[in-house]
Amino acid sequence: MNSLTELKNFIIRRFIITIILISIGEYLMVTVVNATLLHIVSVAFFDGMDISSLKVHAVILAIIAYFGAIILELIQYIIPPQLRLTTEGLRQYIERHMQLIMVNLPQSDKYISLRTSEKIILLLILIVTAALLLLPYILGAMYFSSLAMKRFRILEQEEKENDRSIQRQRNLMLSDIAHDLRTPMTTVSGYARALSDDMVSADKKDEYLKAIIRKSDRMNDLITLLFDYVRLDSEGFALNKESLDICELTRECVATLYQDIEDAGMELELDIPEAKYMISADRIHLSRVINNLLVNAVKHNEKGTVIGVILRPDGTRLRLMIADSGTMIDEKTAIHIFEPFVMGDESRASRGGTGLGLSVAAKIISLHGYSLKLVQKPVIRKYDLPGIYNKMFYISIRTQ
Repeated sequence: MNSLTELKNFIIRRFIITIILISIGEYLMVTVVNATLLHIVSVAFFDGMDISSLKVHAVILAIIAYFGAIILELIQYIIPPQLRLTTEGLRQYIERHMQLIMVNLPQSDKYISLRTSEKIILLLILIVTAALLLLPYILGAMYFSSLAMKRFRILEQEEKENDRSIQRQRNLMLSDIAHDLRTPMTTVSGYARALSDDMVSADKKDEYLKAIIRKSDRMNDLITLLFDYVRLDSEGFALNKESLDICELTRECVATLYQDIEDAGMELELDIPEAKYMISADRIHLSRVINNLLVNAVKHNEKGTVIGVILRPDGTRLRLMIADSGTMIDEKTAIHIFEPFVMGDESRASRGGTGLGLSVAAKIISLHGYSLKLVQKPVIRKYDLPGIYNKMFYISIRTQ
């Protein structure tokens, strides 16, 4: 989207510049033609008469007429005598109207009195005049097309590089997912075999079963994430919107992940109104967005981080902010944070993940007609939040 906007702005700017350059060039060329070629034509062929009012279209018409008259005059030497009367009449008709076509001169006999050689010279001069007057337009078109083609080639190269980068990230993501699936599958398989072969003591069986459940849930989460990512881009996908209270939905999501936040040694702060704020949204998918953002905060921050969930009215919209006091995301990663397969720097990537969670969240928010963005210090200070927060994911929601 950004590339398309940049291209439009570039074309508009260059087009305006080209028009200005053509106008300047046309003015200079008309000045030169009036001072040189037209003066020569006036003195040599029209007894010094003023023909400075000559226009480009008149030059073109004159060239066509002159060319036709000369061709007809030359044809008379090669056609049978019985046809010469017809061509002669046509030639004289063209010549009688030549002055009116070209410059509206009152004496139409000036051109008729010229010899054939002089007519040819005049024709060549008119062709040169027309070429000079059209030169600014030709050069302007060449200049504009050259810049446009160069810009298109640059964008095409950037697009290819972006595709290669996405392909590399996709391959890396698939490799990570395969690794993330293989590890719990190996654990589940080993624990299940040990239980099946009665190799586990009675006091350890419950521990093994809980480990199997945790690893199975992890595999299910990975598969669900992949399924969501593919499904959101599928043709015919539509949200199942309903009227719901965003405050209640947010509290439900926080309650679901509260234990995970505590287990990670983090602190949770809530600022959610008691009043109802009704919105039209898909409950399941919007819940997934909030859960993804909370999981992201837990997964990519250190122990002791404060996570804040703030919901505030803002006119006809609501501000849902999931903030934390953890380390800020580097600028290079922040720019592409909502693109698929982006996992950030090594410190973030090493914590696990596929790089799809935020991309899925962004897709769902876009389908709702809402907006989602990452805000970090110092910009975050504009949102009237406690100073402990370094970054947040900000969702702007339209109310009913």
